[in-house]
Amino acid sequence: MKKNTILILALLVISCSKDDEPVVLATGNQILEFSLSIDGEIYQGIIDQQAKIISFETERKDVSTLKPTIIFSEKARIEPSPNISRDFREEVVYTVYAENGVSNVYRIRVNNRPVSLENEIDSFTIEIEGTTIEAVINRQTGFIRADVPLSNISALTPVITIPPHATINPPANEPRDFTTPVNYTVTAENGDRRTYTVQINEPEIERIILGYSANPTFYVGAEAGIMGRFLMNEGEVPEVYFYDGTNKYVPEQLEFHFSYGDSFTGVRYYAVTFVIPDDIPTNIYTVVLEKRGYRVEFNGLDIKKENAPNPQSLSQDVFSRDDVLKVFGESLTARIVIPSNGSQYLLWETYAVDITVNNERTEMNFTPNYRQDNLYPAYYGREPEEKKITFFDESGRLGRSIMTTFK
Repeated sequence: MKKNTILILALLVISCSKDDEPVVLATGNQILEFSLSIDGEIYQGIIDQQAKIISFETERKDVSTLKPTIIFSEKARIEPSPNISRDFREEVVYTVYAENGVSNVYRIRVNNRPVSLENEIDSFTIEIEGTTIEAVINRQTGFIRADVPLSNISALTPVITIPPHATINPPANEPRDFTTPVNYTVTAENGDRRTYTVQINEPEIERIILGYSANPTFYVGAEAGIMGRFLMNEGEVPEVYFYDGTNKYVPEQLEFHFSYGDSFTGVRYYAVTFVIPDDIPTNIYTVVLEKRGYRVEFNGLDIKKENAPNPQSLSQDVFSRDDVLKVFGESLTARIVIPSNGSQYLLWETYAVDITVNNERTEMNFTPNYRQDNLYPAYYGREPEEKKITFFDESGRLGRSIMTTFK
């Protein structure tokens, strides 16, 4: 009896000890993994446990009806159920409840980026001796233009920026020969392409030179010319011709002269001189210059063939101050141009100038006086000089020239 009593007391002690221990509930309430199956491909979400944001980056996917796969803390529960399909085009919220009832709210954000359609060149720059030159981009025409202060542009390295997800060919930021126009093709992420034409130091004819009227006009046989920017590349001679819409006429005695360079803009200017051939018909022509992929034009070269002055000989080889200058030829005019001390001296019949031409226009006579002393190098204490006598008419149309020596 005594033993049984002891056993019962022991069991009572044990039973009371277990009932007094507190029940500890699990505290885990995290989403550990969150994935979406889209078009047979598994996308793993990036979990920010501090911000409780799960993010996805997709491109042009259908995310309107997706059933996620979620791994979360042991003994926790999640709402809504992962077995329910959700529309992830907008932010979706899941709440994880720990066994102890404490919850965490997770926001699922799917950045379903549309495929980019952008295929622009955003910027195009070239660095020359520490100076960055930014090209001008014409987005309507697709032309990109820049002027650089170099005559040799065969190995320039541009810096090109394009939109994210786009590609460019040829590759950007590599040395390239820009003596001819260079085409760059930008391909958007969706495959759309756009081609840009880059023109560095693009040539341009700016004006006709060597004429003596407001709108320079010429006879056949006259010396004329054009002035413009970047008309030459280093070591090259471009093609120049006159064009009437059907026929090409090649000028004679074509010469290129570097005129000057603008250190501020980098533009290099050239003069191109030539003699208008005798076989070209009366017309208004377009001057065309072609070089390595460029064709530049200037409209309005006014040429006349009929009655063109044609000086053929002179009364003597050397003219001194007291000599009468006689020129013989055909269709001569009583108007001439003679260089004088670095400038052009225009002469025609006035109270100060004695210059005549016979009725047949075969002989022109110029009798100088003291007012024309500056035509003679001796007046400045210089040696005799060879000079060009050029004929022109009443309208200022320039004609042929003849050379002689002034003493």
